[in-house]
Amino acid sequence: MDAKAYLDRIGYAGGLEPNAANLAALVQAHRTAVPYETLDLWRGRHTTLATEALYDKIVTRRRGGYCFELNGLFAWLLKELGYNVREYFGRWLMNEEMTVPQRRHRVICVAIPGEPNLLPDVGIGMPLLTSPLKFVFDMPQPVGPQLYRLVRDSVLKVVVEIRKTDGTWAKVFSFSTDPQLPLDFAYAHWWCETHPDSSFRNKVWVFLLGADGSSKSISLDFDPETGERVPTLARTPVKGPQQLTPLRSEAAFAAVLKDEFGIVEE
Repeated sequence: MDAKAYLDRIGYAGGLEPNAANLAALVQAHRTAVPYETLDLWRGRHTTLATEALYDKIVTRRRGGYCFELNGLFAWLLKELGYNVREYFGRWLMNEEMTVPQRRHRVICVAIPGEPNLLPDVGIGMPLLTSPLKFVFDMPQPVGPQLYRLVRDSVLKVVVEIRKTDGTWAKVFSFSTDPQLPLDFAYAHWWCETHPDSSFRNKVWVFLLGADGSSKSISLDFDPETGERVPTLARTPVKGPQQLTPLRSEAAFAAVLKDEFGIVEE
């Protein structure tokens, strides 16, 4: 495994000193180069979170992944570059029906001398957190056009929230600062991959952020012509209406994965 090849994969040619500015640049490069994608989970393919396997998938084969994969390999890269990295186990809360859902989000925390700890995240399948958050409570933090904050919760512990257009705050994810081992993430990954209640088994999600803040994604949506759920490409510009294109055949789906996201499935 080679950190230089990983940097080439994300198109990063900036500074390598482990500091806050370079970390933010690494996150931005990663999020605009490596797609969030759940294709293996949706297809029922068995995968592993072993670092070598993640490197092969994301760097060598130029695939994407979901939070356990993307944040897992990004944590490896940061350690290779000299960052002081810890990993926490989180609960994804946005758009969840349960108040306290199971833990299924991998969280990275980076300690930089003289700075507040930072929370970089390259494993979110929507246009959120395009740069690291400071691990500071009750302080609104702008990230692009959005405003975030960290708050304490007696049950959820640390909660990341986003400010909505009506001025209220919505929960994005939570985590505790207990030390985590690779086995902890592997068990939750197995649940996401195999359990009949896992949402990853009956829906697909592919997402990539544009450098200008636009985005493109694929999800299962109802086709107005057939009334069936089919993979649908959504292009979301910074300004203007979203454009939807149903992908009614495997060939059309494969072509869009390759041409728009750089993904070629095995």
